[in-house]
Amino acid sequence: MEELVVSIFFCSVLMACIGLLAYSERCSSCGNMLYHFFNNKKANLVIGEAYHVCKRCGAKEVKGTVDCSGYVVWSNGNEGDFSEDGEHYRKRYHGRDGVGSAGDGGGSGGDGGF
Repeated sequence: MEELVVSIFFCSVLMACIGLLAYSERCSSCGNMLYHFFNNKKANLVIGEAYHVCKRCGAKEVKGTVDCSGYVVWSNGNEGDFSEDGEHYRKRYHGRDGVGSAGDGGGSGGDGGF
C-alpha cells in the first residue's frame, strides 16, 4: 500500500512539472499548450533566422540563426540543418560533420598532474 501512495505522489509531481512546462512555453498568439512539444521548424535563409511555427495558428517565433549553407544554431544550443527551401530536415548532434565531437572528454593527460 505504501508503494502505491509513493508511486501516485511521484506521478502527480511529474504531471505537474509537464503541465507547468506546457503552460509556461505555450504559443504567445493562440495559447496552444502543445506548442513547446509539437511545433514546425522553418527558416528564412535570406535573412538568417530560424523559427518555431505554431501548428495551430501559424505564428512564427525567432528561435535561432541560420547561415547561408542551412546550418542552424537554436537558442537552446541545439544544432541542425535546413534544406534550400527552408524545411528542417536533420538534427546535428555534436560536430558540424554530424559524427560526433572530436574532443577526448577532458581529464588528466596521464602525466600525474605535473
